[in-house]
Amino acid sequence: MITQDIRRVESATGHILRAVGRAFIKVFTGFLGGGIVGAGAVEGVSYFNNGDHLTTLGHIAAGVFGVVLGYAVALTIAVGEAIRALIDAGKEATKEAQTVEKTVTGDAGKVVGGAGGVVGGIVQAVAHEVQNIEHK
Repeated sequence: MITQDIRRVESATGHILRAVGRAFIKVFTGFLGGGIVGAGAVEGVSYFNNGDHLTTLGHIAAGVFGVVLGYAVALTIAVGEAIRALIDAGKEATKEAQTVEKTVTGDAGKVVGGAGGVVGGIVQAVAHEVQNIEHK
């Protein structure tokens, strides 16, 4: 019983750590990708708007917009991963509940069957004794 509980805890911990690791990698790459796309878009607009020369203000705006867009992408990915983790946890809980239900149902059947066997044995013993008394 204790080993089963330990396995469940290890399973849940491993599941959580894998989900967090996967989410961290996705959030980090989303931040970088969004930042690069945002900064590149502003740099491109600044380049075509001002001709062939780039300005310091254009670089600053590109950096700020890249950070903001990267943050927005990373936050969106984080929320999506949190929702996915909740759904996976719900599925795992449902599976565990079904396993527990089967175990409890099986154990209850054994107890009832065992009790029926005990009661049946007592009834048979009493009937046998009654027959012995009648025949004497």
